[in-house]
Amino acid sequence: MSVDRVDPVSHFLQFNVLNAYAQLKAVWSSIWIAVVNEIWKHRNRHIFQGGVIDHSKMFTLAQLKVWSWVTSKFSSACFTYSEWCIDLMQSLSL
Repeated sequence: MSVDRVDPVSHFLQFNVLNAYAQLKAVWSSIWIAVVNEIWKHRNRHIFQGGVIDHSKMFTLAQLKVWSWVTSKFSSACFTYSEWCIDLMQSLSL
């Protein structure tokens, strides 16, 4: 199954983890939103301001954004940013 670039809803729905509990689904949704948002912001900066696309920075900003959202939304999220970066799947055992 593929997703057409003009169909963001289908792309988002591919991040829906079947048989997962609500908190995990919320985290995966946040990951999708953060990644798409950072790609969009970097794209606009490149097109409209002549900025350079830095994939590493884009990924790091998305990762930081999701960690911030998750740790502020779920009280059971008691892991540091470093732990989140090193072992995402272990951290997601909210």
